[in-house]
Formats: sequence, C-alpha cells, structure tokens
Amino acid sequence: MAHHHEYLDRLAAVPLFADLDKDELDDVAALGTDIDVEAGRTLAKEGDVGSEAFLILSGSAVCTRDGEEIAVFGPGDFFGEMALLVHGHRTATITTTSPTSVRAFHRSEFDSLLDRSPKVGVKILRTTAQRLLHAEDSPHH
Repeated sequence: MAHHHEYLDRLAAVPLFADLDKDELDDVAALGTDIDVEAGRTLAKEGDVGSEAFLILSGSAVCTRDGEEIAVFGPGDFFGEMALLVHGHRTATITTTSPTSVRAFHRSEFDSLLDRSPKVGVKILRTTAQRLLHAEDSPHH
C-alpha cells in the first residue's frame, strides 16, 4: 500500500507527529477524514460550537479573530483543537486562502488521538497554551 506509506510520511513530516514511531503514526493515520476544499471556504467560525479539529496537509488558511488576522496556517499546522479540549466555542475563524487539503478529526477521533498518543496530546496542549499566551499578548479592541 504505497498510498498508506506516503500518508505516513506526510504525517511524520508534521511537527506535531514528528516524535511518533511507526505504530503511533499508524494509529494517527487510522483517524480522521481527508477533505479537499477550494479557496475561500470557512473551516471554523468564531463563536460556533466546534466538533472537529483540522490538520492542514497542503494549501493555506488564515485565522482571524474579531475580523483581525492573527495567524496564517500552512501544511503541518493543526487547529480547531481548543473548542474540542474544553468542549467550548470556536475562538477564531479559519478560512482557506488557496485550494487546501485538510484531515478532519471529529471530536471522538480527537479524543482517541489523545488517549492513544500521550506524546501528541502533550504537543497539542503545548501549542494551544502558546496560542493562548500569544492571544493574551495581542491587543484586544
């Protein structure tokens, strides 16, 4: 299954999954659904209840809060996890800026990912914490 190996290579190239061994990568690869979207598609909307987290495989997306651009995401970036971790509302809006391929992890798959791979869980939490610190630093209007 060359396709599967190719996919594992793509996952291994994602900083989030870089420390995982092949078995752990297999676990991650078993979760999620690949979705191809055109430019200008909203993947997450600020204030909505979130039910999925996303990993960008190719393409790009912009992250805005209150209409202000706060981040640009590209291949290997993971987002949407905050609403799943706290079962809360989206903290930002994510819109694709080019044709983009993402892997979507539904809430239950995301929970499995954290259960199966504590290393990934720790990295996701670290990324989330950095984003929260960054959000505290950024000016609010």
